Amino acid sequence: MTKKASKGRSPKGKTKKKGKKRGPWGKIILFLTLIFAGIFYFLSKDDGFNLLKNKFEQLLPKRDMEINLYFADPDSDYLSAEQRIIPKASTQKKRIAQTIKELISGPRGKLIRTTPAQTTLKNVRIDNKGVVSLDFSAHLSRNHPGGSSAEISTVYSIVNTVLLNFKEAKRVKILIDGHELKTLAGHIDCSVPLLADKGLIK
Repeated sequence: MTKKASKGRSPKGKTKKKGKKRGPWGKIILFLTLIFAGIFYFLSKDDGFNLLKNKFEQLLPKRDMEINLYFADPDSDYLSAEQRIIPKASTQKKRIAQTIKELISGPRGKLIRTTPAQTTLKNVRIDNKGVVSLDFSAHLSRNHPGGSSAEISTVYSIVNTVLLNFKEAKRVKILIDGHELKTLAGHIDCSVPLLADKGLIK
């Protein structure tokens, strides 16, 4: 008599395995998910995007850039632009520093300087909201001539020079020796980041 084959067994007597083997796609999807999560986390941190952008810009060939420096007009209470060509630095932070140092150096034509000659720029910081913090030496306030017109000229020559040359910059905060400045000469509130004022430009 022939024996009946047991149920659920192959002709060789081995149990059949259910289910299919997983392909490599699951691991690939998981790997890509982790990569994109890491990139998103990096870019979400302060200055993450700016850091990535600056690294890319360092690979580009350097070239000159044209800037407008805003000095006091000798015939009015307005500011006027003086164009200048400077070497283009590798990062946004360095370009802003270059520009402000040119402003401090004073005009080359008939316009009037707006910062005391002894003033130095000590540091530049840019946050992820586009607020540019400029840290000046104490000469900016200590050697300032005073008066509302002179104070407006100084503050907004700095603010307008940054914001009207660099679109990524949204506001400017003026610091003295690393400390917040309540006012430069008693008339303008400098404790908050300032917007550009095109109405002061002739």
